[in-house]
Amino acid sequence: MRPAAWTAPEELGWRGYLQPRLDQLGVRGSLLIVVVIEILYHAPLIVLGGYLASGSLATTFGLALLGKLAGTALWTYGTNRLQSIWVAFWFHTLHNAFSQTIFPKVFGAGSPNVLGEIGILPVSCALVVSGALVVLARVQHRPFLPLPWPAPPST
Repeated sequence: MRPAAWTAPEELGWRGYLQPRLDQLGVRGSLLIVVVIEILYHAPLIVLGGYLASGSLATTFGLALLGKLAGTALWTYGTNRLQSIWVAFWFHTLHNAFSQTIFPKVFGAGSPNVLGEIGILPVSCALVVSGALVVLARVQHRPFLPLPWPAPPST
C-alpha cells in the first residue's frame, strides 16, 4: 500500500500540526496558507516527477491548485469534524490510490491532464464532494469548517 506510506507523514504535518497551530493562533485564511505551502512543497515533484506530461506548466499548476483547494478543504473538514487525523490520512490515501491506480486501470492510459493525480477527473471529484459539504453546511446553518482541534488553550 504505497500511497499510505507517503500520505502519513504529509497529513501529520499538514492537518496534524500546521493547520491546528495556525487555527489556534487565529490566523485568518489559514486553509489557504496551508494550500500554498502544500503547493510549494509539491512543486519540485510536479516539475521533476513527470506531472508535466501535458507540457503546460500553467495547466499543471492550475489543476494542482484546484485539487489542493478542494482536497485540503475536504480533508481538513473531516479531520476537524471527527477530531481525528485518520480522516485526512484515509482521504489522502484514497485520492492517491484512485488517481494513481484505479482510474488508470478503469479508464486506460489517458491524458495526465484528465486521469493523473492532479488531473481533471480526480480534481473534479474532490471539488464536487467539497462543494456538496459546503452546501450541506449552509443548509444546516453551521460553519463549513468546525472549530479546530485540539481546542485552543483557555485563557
